[in-house]
Amino acid sequence: MKDMDKIEDNSSFEEFRNNLKGGKSVKKIVSFLAPLSSRAKEILDAFENFDDIEKQFNEISKSPDKFNNYFSGLGWIAHESGNHDLIMECINLAESDNLKAAEEKLADHYTSEEIQWLVTSTYGVPEFRKRNSLINVAFEDTKAQRFHSAIPLLLMIIDGTVNDISKSKGFFAENTDLTAWDSIAAHSTGLSKLRDILNVTRKSTTTEEIFFPYRNGILHGRDISYANKYVAGKAWLTLFAINDWAKALQKIKKTHPKRLRRPH
Repeated sequence: MKDMDKIEDNSSFEEFRNNLKGGKSVKKIVSFLAPLSSRAKEILDAFENFDDIEKQFNEISKSPDKFNNYFSGLGWIAHESGNHDLIMECINLAESDNLKAAEEKLADHYTSEEIQWLVTSTYGVPEFRKRNSLINVAFEDTKAQRFHSAIPLLLMIIDGTVNDISKSKGFFAENTDLTAWDSIAAHSTGLSKLRDILNVTRKSTTTEEIFFPYRNGILHGRDISYANKYVAGKAWLTLFAINDWAKALQKIKKTHPKRLRRPH
């Protein structure tokens, strides 16, 4: 990944980074003046937690790239509404060469009650809202570990929703533009890469257990042993990342309409 392609260089992160640089400059000035001025001393006191804020920002801004570097090839990507503590925990596990434990945590999280608020958050996107009843059924099936029924339903919801958003193409179409300016989920290392993994051709029927929600293999009845928490969790993550992408497009339309790519 080229430096210019990193999520940490997204506009919102860069803006905050520049604000921190400005804050550091002010801190240096007031530090110099503090022995001479009580007012400067008061201002300096306000910077007491500045270093902690800078440290937290650096951790947050770098974590999506780190996460994608370790997990995107496994079917997990960073997205705006993702649990930051979970992301950091999984990065730490990956750095300790324990990807298996990290995947276990991700699969457990994305198939548990903990995603209830993420399910609710889809109501804010009209294309998801019209599929509200189907999303709720998929959630109930997931909680009951009825993965055999939840997963195909999620794949259909994902494809249809993206088709409605793009006005022409579904999620799994090769030329669907799944990027958006200043987005984590819709960065070129996010949804686009995930789509390419999940859309691989599955030509032969197999009973071997799979761990990716392969659209073609599952919906065409070729991948028979798909019903597990890893496939379900990755399908849910994909849905939530699409929700974040859709909201990014809504925001761009309001604040930076010239950056909105028009469908061909």
